[in-house]
Amino acid sequence: MPQLPMVPGWEGWHPILIHFPIVLFLLAPVFLLLAGFTKTEKRSTFLISALLVMILGITSAYAAFEAGQAGAVLLEQTGQVMTVVEHHRKLADLARTSLAIATLLFGLTLLMRTALELNLRELSAVLPVGFIAFYGLGLFWLIHAAYNGERLVHEFGVGRVVSP
Repeated sequence: MPQLPMVPGWEGWHPILIHFPIVLFLLAPVFLLLAGFTKTEKRSTFLISALLVMILGITSAYAAFEAGQAGAVLLEQTGQVMTVVEHHRKLADLARTSLAIATLLFGLTLLMRTALELNLRELSAVLPVGFIAFYGLGLFWLIHAAYNGERLVHEFGVGRVVSP
């Protein structure tokens, strides 16, 4: 009779949690593009949706990072695996920080827009350009961190379920 797998401890949640921020951070630009191609009355809905998706993404990224840190302690200390794990951790940390800054800048842009009753064209170029720079770098580092995570799973068998 097939048996359901046991619920993992905190250190085993990283593979489950990490897919959420990846998808959410790749989804946010879709809302921004939709905002750019809609009428002014509906634009705010897409901009706020993008901000909410980014906030959910950064929250889940922090949870996934902490679960990954806990899971890394349990790995066998072989040289090549630990090199890839450390590279994966550094890239994930860069992505998390960059995307958190981008989310903050985007939130500030929307707050300024609402508080000062400005149109998007009237906003200073500093916050939107800063947002794009940090967001682009964050996505770059996130994709490379995901690639190193994929290497750990498929090349080195990290996280493979072993039957009792």
